[in-house]
Amino acid sequence: WDSVTSRWHALGNGISTGSVKAILPIGTDLYVAGAFTDLDGIADADKIARWDTVNETWHSVGTGLSTGTIESLALHDNNIYVAGSFTNANGVDEADNIIRYSITNDTWHPVSTGLSSSTNALAVYNDFIYVGGQFSDAGGVGAADRLARWDTVNEQWEAVGSGVSSTVMALTISGTDLYVGGAFQNAGGIAAADKIAVWDIDGSSWSALGVG
Repeated sequence: WDSVTSRWHALGNGISTGSVKAILPIGTDLYVAGAFTDLDGIADADKIARWDTVNETWHSVGTGLSTGTIESLALHDNNIYVAGSFTNANGVDEADNIIRYSITNDTWHPVSTGLSSSTNALAVYNDFIYVGGQFSDAGGVGAADRLARWDTVNEQWEAVGSGVSSTVMALTISGTDLYVGGAFQNAGGIAAADKIAVWDIDGSSWSALGVG
């Protein structure tokens, strides 16, 4: 959408099959991800692709993602974290439901042992990647239920409090507050923290937003 001319414009030939679930701008590129295959006839543009806004062309991202669906993208230190519902992405052992793409090296890498079930949302705070979804285990950390964080410096999973009781669908960060939305009830035992709650990253505590 061109806000100056108030007109829509196509991005190449668009996407003929599947769907788009996440868009991540990086410089003059747009990374687009979802459930599509062979975007614009590019064989490796499966589940994820890059739109060059300068030359107005689509490009594959490595060899794409061979299985499943991508739900969320996040950038940290020239790495794109890719989350969704997939196992052994591109033959990478333990690349389950989350994987990392190095823009510098054009290679895919696992994020420890991945996650036990699907992932819906990502948010970045300093050197931590916050992850929300349906999983009940992150790298063997038992308390990492539906919500966890990846320490990019020490390369380890950590719990966020005691997690939440049911699926996390959305995450966003404002200042030192992590806002969490989904299908859960009583985050941190707070009765009003239903479906939406805020985690104080510095204070390591939950708060309700009104009556939830």
